Amino acid sequence: TWEEAERHLVELKQRAAAAGPSPLWKAPPAAARGKGESGRLHRQSEIKRRLRARRRAEMQRRPKTPEAAAGRKHADVQTELYLEELTDAVPEAYAQTQTDAFMDRAPSPLYVPRKSGVDAETQIYPGDLFDFEVEVEPILEVIVGMTLEQAVMEVMEEEELAALKKHQVVFPVRRSCGKRSRSFLRVAGRGPSSRS
Repeated sequence: TWEEAERHLVELKQRAAAAGPSPLWKAPPAAARGKGESGRLHRQSEIKRRLRARRRAEMQRRPKTPEAAAGRKHADVQTELYLEELTDAVPEAYAQTQTDAFMDRAPSPLYVPRKSGVDAETQIYPGDLFDFEVEVEPILEVIVGMTLEQAVMEVMEEEELAALKKHQVVFPVRRSCGKRSRSFLRVAGRGPSSRS
């Protein structure tokens, strides 16, 4: 405890004063110089003892707050950036509330928006409007006819293009055959070049 530490310090000071000035360095005891388990334990205990002594000395060197003057007492002061009111007793208040029970009443009427604008009316007799089934027939005939005509034209164009491609493939073969036959006839002497 703190009191024991103070007593121990007082005893140490008295012994030091009685012994006179001591050298700066004390030779370690023989156990500390020796090797082995006992030497290691002694060194550890010596290090711990020195640390404790150093802590005690620091505590004594630290300046303490002086006692309050007569008729006064110390008070805690805030050093924060923003001050807060410190109160020992937090003010408390008790409050209660109770909702009333729902009273029976008629259901609310449905919402009907207010009328805006002027109402107008119209009378349509049978035959005033066109009969869709009858009136749409000529329009459908024109649309279907044009679609079929367009489709036939596209099919004919595709067949014509296919015939042209086939002719382009066959034409060089026929031309080369014609050239060979003319050259053969020339060589034989009956060709067109021998008539001239």
